[in-house]
Amino acid sequence: MAAKLTCMRLLEAGAEGMTLKEIAQEMEAEGVTPQIVKAALSILMKNEAAAEVKRGKYAPTSSVKRKPGGSYEILVEKICPGSAVVTVNDKWRARLEPQDYNGPRNLIKKNSRFIAIAELYKMNGTLHIKIKDVIQKL
Repeated sequence: MAAKLTCMRLLEAGAEGMTLKEIAQEMEAEGVTPQIVKAALSILMKNEAAAEVKRGKYAPTSSVKRKPGGSYEILVEKICPGSAVVTVNDKWRARLEPQDYNGPRNLIKKNSRFIAIAELYKMNGTLHIKIKDVIQKL
């Protein structure tokens, strides 16, 4: 649980990252001790979900390492059985299928906004999006 909360805090910070002290201060309100935050961060680093970007600053690996594809701002408009309708860069509406999403599941909620590395494609006349990695939660 602490690892998930720590990962979400890092996603909110984006590529700029956060220090261990900053993460611990934000997580204290949720009853998480600094020792637990440190252990959660080490688990995230071991699983390559977080990386040290500057001396003492940590960020999600997805915002540090770039995968092929463009960077898009995503807004989840509607959740449907088996898919979601999203707005891409405030311009296009696209369908997001579960198999096309590689990121934290708790971001797929109505009105959730995030920046992701993704690819757009058309299937049967409908625009779809394949999200490879979430860079930052907005």
